[in-house]
Amino acid sequence: MNNNAALLPLDPHDIAMGYYHRHQAEHLNTTQLVGMASLDIQRRRTDLTAYTADQAAVRAWASFEAKDQPWFLDLADSTPHCVVLRGTNGQPTRILTLGDLIAAADMLRAKGRH
Repeated sequence: MNNNAALLPLDPHDIAMGYYHRHQAEHLNTTQLVGMASLDIQRRRTDLTAYTADQAAVRAWASFEAKDQPWFLDLADSTPHCVVLRGTNGQPTRILTLGDLIAAADMLRAKGRH
């Protein structure tokens, strides 16, 4: 039996999602998880640059984290200085300024999550 599907290159997003599913219980912080997923992508897809692997790992992490969220980023209304969050179940719109995001990132870093 000829299995040509085995010859197709793996999608970097799928590689990263698999990594997150396999390693989510290891209590790694976000930076560690994304960095390790990027390395896993580079190991399996030697045709990709480190930057492309990092991009895929970051985007996959965002998908992984958002899977149960009733919110989405409204990119059309967001600006370089604020992010607009819209609820999918009638929740009120939320706006996060750059200052809000930096404060949240600092708080997560202090807790060892980022």
